[in-house]
Amino acid sequence: MVEDWPIRQAQDKPASPKRNKNMKFEEPQSEQKPESKEVEEVPTEQALSEVELKSSEKETSEFLGTLKRSVRNLVLFYASFGVHSAHKETFGEINFDLQYGSQQEQLEELREDLATKEQRLQELFGEYFQSPFEKIEEELEMERERFKDRGLFAKGSNLVSERVGPGESEVVASTRVSALEGKDGVLNEQAFKDILVKTFPQGWVRNEVLSIRQIDEEKAESKRSEVAGFDETWKVLAGIRHGAGHWGQIRLYSPIKEYKLFSVLGFIAHELGHANDWEHDNEMSIEERMDMLLAVSERLQAEDRFYSHYVESIENENPQAELYFKAKEYWAMICEQYYREPLMLSIEDALLVEEHIKKSDPDFNFNSARMARDSILAANIESN
Repeated sequence: MVEDWPIRQAQDKPASPKRNKNMKFEEPQSEQKPESKEVEEVPTEQALSEVELKSSEKETSEFLGTLKRSVRNLVLFYASFGVHSAHKETFGEINFDLQYGSQQEQLEELREDLATKEQRLQELFGEYFQSPFEKIEEELEMERERFKDRGLFAKGSNLVSERVGPGESEVVASTRVSALEGKDGVLNEQAFKDILVKTFPQGWVRNEVLSIRQIDEEKAESKRSEVAGFDETWKVLAGIRHGAGHWGQIRLYSPIKEYKLFSVLGFIAHELGHANDWEHDNEMSIEERMDMLLAVSERLQAEDRFYSHYVESIENENPQAELYFKAKEYWAMICEQYYREPLMLSIEDALLVEEHIKKSDPDFNFNSARMARDSILAANIESN
């Protein structure tokens, strides 16, 4: 609320003295003259000039004093900067401890609380399971080196929080896309963007994937350990790559044009599953990552698991490696199937996907999303 500021009322000025014929000052006319009040003298022009001169000298003196202090502070700043430059690493270490000390303590306490889960995952997957704690510790070490280089001027971030991920300033507002071409036609860029926004869970594309592009080239057959989707002839249809940043980049290769656009969207859902797993999701806490991998590994070994030739055919001479690669692809496959038709999944698998979706998009409704997808496809597919 805007408050009304009081208006200062002009004070009544005392009556000006009058001059008589003899140029002498008289007291202002009044009915009663206070006995104790003395006659005020009116300053002469010379006196006024002296007052103005003194005032001007005072202002000049104050200005020079301010200027001297500014110069002195500037000299001290550059002197301290020289000290800072000479001992930048030391100041950086101090700055790092001040900004990250509490986070390191929080990380140690959390690791003690989750020690049982971490041990279980290491037993299942061995070296192929990278503990979220180790990942954050690596990031902290990188931050320490950065602070040594920047000294007191470095600014940190919250690496250990309830939900670990990039800061708000790093959120990707819009995923870059290309047009999609399939066996039944072409979907333009705008229609593809509408599908991403209206038919996939919010938070599965935004803040997870930087770009989705279809390129006119084939990719050589990859090792089965790589994150890539294959068809039954083991041609690479799509893949996702995570670089140094937080976000993935999805590539669709030329063999994918042999499939209808509905299926192409299913393959994209598969890659989005990889972007939202325990390794790469930008909106999961440490414990959520562990719980998700434990749940997927349990479903992977269940008798009523979702069967796909793709996952079942993964083999590796190291059983821990094989189990881990299968777990990654099993999660991506049930995400793909959920997008195509969730009724083909067991209730446990469907709930596993839905539970993860609800964390980033509590209002997501598959039936509404499917209707929107079918409507956009029907209205926008152009003949190729």
